Amino acid sequence: MAIQFIGHTPNYATWAFNINGKKFVGRNLSTETPRLALRWVGGIDDNEYNRIKSTVGWVKPGDYGSSGFAITNSTATTADWVWRGVPYRSFYTVIEGLDEVDDLFYELVFGAPTNLAQQAADAAEASRLKQAESNRSAAEALAMQAEADRAAAETRRKQEEANKAAEAAKNAKSQITPPTGINWVTLGLQLGAAYLLLS
Repeated sequence: MAIQFIGHTPNYATWAFNINGKKFVGRNLSTETPRLALRWVGGIDDNEYNRIKSTVGWVKPGDYGSSGFAITNSTATTADWVWRGVPYRSFYTVIEGLDEVDDLFYELVFGAPTNLAQQAADAAEASRLKQAESNRSAAEALAMQAEADRAAAETRRKQEEANKAAEAAKNAKSQITPPTGINWVTLGLQLGAAYLLLS
């Protein structure tokens, strides 16, 4: 990792980090309100690191009395860190400066943190809402398809009824059609002869 948290003094006043292989020792100027802001001012100083190590000692992450701060991953510009059980991500930078007596000092500053747990929860909620919308759209599509199927079935039923009615009308017409193949002249003469005989 590009930056590692080594530990802090038991009173939390001085903290130590390993930044690109160099030990940074700085006074803790971090604040929790109005927003969480991490900041330390100090120097790249192996002697101060070793002096504190041999006197009060460094409280490491996970030790009894630890602040609960830990860096879990980092690059040259960003760090994933945990504070009071909540995972965050922010950029960090080391600023060089001169104090009032022209002594070189370094300031380690972490940018505004992104709450990774909240970000994950927001992403999960967005995914849930997207899935719910997808499910709703699918249900609407199924309902529309069911309505289309019902309308098509009704159309088929009406067409079948119309076909049956047409067929029935055709059959009725064929039953009342005068017989074909009869010689009407011969029939007329025969009926006339029968009338004469009867009269």
